[in-house]
Amino acid sequence: MNEVVPFAPPDSCLTREDFLGPDFSPDAILTRQPNLERLREDLGLYLKILRSAVLRLIDEDYSDFLELSSNLVGLESKLSELSEPLGTLSNKLQNLLQSLFEARDSVMQALKRKEDIRARKSGLRNSERILNALSKLELILSSGTPLSGDAEERLARDINHLHFRISKCHDDEFVSLELTPRLQAVGDRLKESLESRFIAALKINEEESLKRCLRIYGTIESIHEAEILVKNKIISPSLEDILHEDAFNDEPLGLKGVYANVLNIIPETLDSLLSLTISRSNKPVVIRGYSFLINSLWEDFVEKMEDNMSFVFAAGNPEAFLTHYRLSIEFIKDFEKELNNDPEQISKFRSCTSYSTFIGRWNLPVYFQIRFQEIALPLEKALTDFFDPTSYSNSDYHLEVFNVVTNSLKKVWDPSIYIDALLHRSWKLTLQILSRCGTALRDILKPIMIEEEEHQHSEISLRTLIHLWYDIRHLTLHFESDVYNPYIFPVLKESVQDESLRSRLLESVNESLGSLRPQLDDLSKLAINKVTFKSLESLKQVSEIPRLYRRTNKDVPTKHCVYVNKVLDPVRKFKDDGASESEWLVKILSRISEDYYVKVSEVLEAVLKMEESLKRLKRIREKSDASTLPGSSSLNADEKIRISDNDKIRLQIKVDVEYFNQSIQEGFGLQSNGDISKLEDLMRIVNEATKDIPV
Repeated sequence: MNEVVPFAPPDSCLTREDFLGPDFSPDAILTRQPNLERLREDLGLYLKILRSAVLRLIDEDYSDFLELSSNLVGLESKLSELSEPLGTLSNKLQNLLQSLFEARDSVMQALKRKEDIRARKSGLRNSERILNALSKLELILSSGTPLSGDAEERLARDINHLHFRISKCHDDEFVSLELTPRLQAVGDRLKESLESRFIAALKINEEESLKRCLRIYGTIESIHEAEILVKNKIISPSLEDILHEDAFNDEPLGLKGVYANVLNIIPETLDSLLSLTISRSNKPVVIRGYSFLINSLWEDFVEKMEDNMSFVFAAGNPEAFLTHYRLSIEFIKDFEKELNNDPEQISKFRSCTSYSTFIGRWNLPVYFQIRFQEIALPLEKALTDFFDPTSYSNSDYHLEVFNVVTNSLKKVWDPSIYIDALLHRSWKLTLQILSRCGTALRDILKPIMIEEEEHQHSEISLRTLIHLWYDIRHLTLHFESDVYNPYIFPVLKESVQDESLRSRLLESVNESLGSLRPQLDDLSKLAINKVTFKSLESLKQVSEIPRLYRRTNKDVPTKHCVYVNKVLDPVRKFKDDGASESEWLVKILSRISEDYYVKVSEVLEAVLKMEESLKRLKRIREKSDASTLPGSSSLNADEKIRISDNDKIRLQIKVDVEYFNQSIQEGFGLQSNGDISKLEDLMRIVNEATKDIPV
């Protein structure tokens, strides 16, 4: 075919393979072509090529085509002649197959009837054997003589065998109404005899007899009945004397003594049984399948705790509840030790319904809610009075709210409150306490910051802001050393064995603490604004210096003005209130120096303009005087060295600036050369302004 079909033109969007492929699809060709008009043209062109190829093929093999057409003449009549005998043969084959199928079905039905007959015969023979065996067993039991241990063991084997035979019988009325009840009666008689022997052997710790009884119970598949028997006949009377309110009240050790008495039942009553059914001291288990501790002792213990000791589970008194809960968990651990710490037995114990029932009776969510209220209410009250000072003289904090926050965190993990089963809730409460503190702080600072931005200074004192800043910083910096390491980590080390998980928990706390750190910047900004606002108010008096010396004939200034101390007093008080952070002082003094520089520059510039104006006026006057009175323009020596009012103004500013610089260096330990913005420039401009003054 590849030799006959021609190739498409090179620039065509079609190829020969599009039509020769086994998965030829017109839809695929259409979806692949974006331009349908071009596709139509290429298809028309390829059709012409195909027609030419067909004509060329016919021309090349013309004789073969003629021969083929002549050979096909009369073929239709020959096919018609063959169709009739083929149809007859097909009908005969169909009839033969039908006969074979009918014969097969008949044979299968006959085989099924034969199989049913064989099964019924086998069932009848089985029933006959069962009847004979039952009759023998009933005859043995009807003698009235007590059964020996060997007889009980033989009876158990026979009963087990009869149960197996009955399971193979057809489920008909004879089996259900005749055989099964009789076998059940025989089994009950055996269990009655076995029960008395088992209890007697258990009371006198006769190991061989116990071993035989346990084997027999296992043979007749009545292991659970043996466990129930021990529970009702042996354990229940003992627990009845231990687990009731009067015994609890009379017990000097309280619940701890009650649990100890429960555990004492094991060596006193069940030791012989457990030595046969539980591996002890590397001794193999003699008889498997029994769980007397779980299905006998524990089951009855839980039932009587619920019926007679339900007050133990009450969560109304959290201290008593916690004591009872911890004693109960310790009791469970001691009980698991009696299981020889066997993982299989412990897994079975923890998965039993009674274990879940006992654990579920401890209403831990209610207990946690009570503790939550104990912790949350004082915290909320402290957050309401956020700025109250602490009442503790040796506290690391200045504000009481941070003492309450820290104590709340410690209380969450206090061993007298914390429960391992509530680890997730305790950790969540830890994060909630930190988050609540951060939220309250933001809610308090938000209106204060808005007032500051609108230049409406809030009533909060500067000392309170400083204390708040230091308390937040102390909490965020020392949380790990003050709270986590001494209080939280020891608890987590016992509860969480995964070290990576403990690290992630610490990271989550640090993230919560991180929400407090942005408030430090806001508080710094707020404190700096408050101090600088007071200082800048006094700094306005710089512009009053020219008025002090204009036409007043005052002496040359040698002492600084009062306003300089007024400018620095708020900064000094800020430092005395506890703001020892040099970064704060640098920012405050830099802002003051910047404003001081602006005001001094304005005053010096105004003085210079005034001086130049006076000089021009003086020159005009001198020219006028010279024209009228020659020789009168010469000044005497005293006039030449007399200091002008403008120079006095400059000198006063210099004295003030020098005192300002000296006070910063001596009072705050900061230098003008780089620490304080614009302070060095301030010194420079006053020195330049006074360098030509003859003092």
